Amino acid sequence: MGVSFVACTTSQKTTFCFLQDNLVSFYHFYRAIKFFNFAGGIWDQFFTLYKEKRLVHGDWFDMNLSWWNQRNDPKILVIFYEDMKKDIHAEIRKISDFIGHPVSDETLEKIVEHTSFDQMKQNKMVNHEDVASKHFDPKASKFMRKGQVGDWVNYFTPEQTEFVDKQLKEKLAGTGLSFRET
Repeated sequence: MGVSFVACTTSQKTTFCFLQDNLVSFYHFYRAIKFFNFAGGIWDQFFTLYKEKRLVHGDWFDMNLSWWNQRNDPKILVIFYEDMKKDIHAEIRKISDFIGHPVSDETLEKIVEHTSFDQMKQNKMVNHEDVASKHFDPKASKFMRKGQVGDWVNYFTPEQTEFVDKQLKEKLAGTGLSFRET
């Protein structure tokens, strides 16, 4: 689903997502943003832009490692998308405690329900259908597409997988940042 940053008063929450899944999400996002002029673009073209560091928003490693290096700052909360998919209740509690607003079990269940992928996928505001004509083309790709961990295997060639695996090994070495295989 991508990396997200949300300001919470003076605190920050950052969500890390496995690079391969993040690239697939970004590919679909790229197709839907009219400014990028990539609506008809195919996966291999997008992956070439990634390899050549020609994607808008910069390098995945630079951005994620800059946040990871701040993980011990008490104003920074790091969570992983894969952990949210595994146990959303625990991750919502972690976020609510972090921002200083613990929630009751009843409120937690309401948050889980309202932020479920299926609920958000049906929400026109979340899907940017309200700005479709100006900036976002939902016909090229929905904003809330699948929300699955591991969908990258349906896109990556063996060569692309090898390229990214090598990057992950080299660029994350010694950082302490790791992802569970999806």
